[in-house]
Amino acid sequence: MVIFNNMVAMSALNETNRNTSKLGKVIKQAASGMRINSAGDDASGYSISERMRIKIRALGQCKENSVKGQDLIDTALAAVDEQVNIMKQVKTIALRATDSIYTDSDRKNLQKELSQLLDQSEDISHTQFNGISLLDQKTINHVTKWFDSDAPYRPNVNNTPVIAQAAAA
Repeated sequence: MVIFNNMVAMSALNETNRNTSKLGKVIKQAASGMRINSAGDDASGYSISERMRIKIRALGQCKENSVKGQDLIDTALAAVDEQVNIMKQVKTIALRATDSIYTDSDRKNLQKELSQLLDQSEDISHTQFNGISLLDQKTINHVTKWFDSDAPYRPNVNNTPVIAQAAAA
C-alpha cells in the first residue's frame, strides 16, 4: 500500500490555521476595544485589568446608591417643605382667629380650615420612599442606633447604645 502526502498543501493548511487563530484574537481585541481579553493574552495584565474592572463596577454601584440617596433626601425635603408651609398657614389662621372682628361662626369656619390643614399635615407625615417612612416618628422611635467609635461604619461588637457610649466617654 502506498500513501501519498502533499507536504506543501499540509504546510499551507497549517499556516492558514495559525493565521486564522491570530486573526480571531485580533478581531476580538478590535471588537472589544481592549488589548487583554483573556489570561492567555497576558496573565498578569489580565489580573490587573480584572481588579480594575471590579473597582469600576463598585464605583458604578456607589454612584447608583448616591443617586438613590439623593432621591430619598429630595422626597423628604419636599415633604418637610410642605409641612412648613402648612404650619405657616396654621399660624396665620390662629392669629386671624384672635382678631376681635371675627364672630364665633367665623371662628368655627377657621377651625374647619385648620382641621383640614392638620389632616393634610398628618397625611404628609406618612411619606415613604421605597417602604421607608421618612417623617413618621412612630417608625423612627423604635430604632436603636449603634456605632463603634473606632470604626463608625461597622456595627459595634458590644452593641452598646450611642447614649451609653457618650456617657462613658
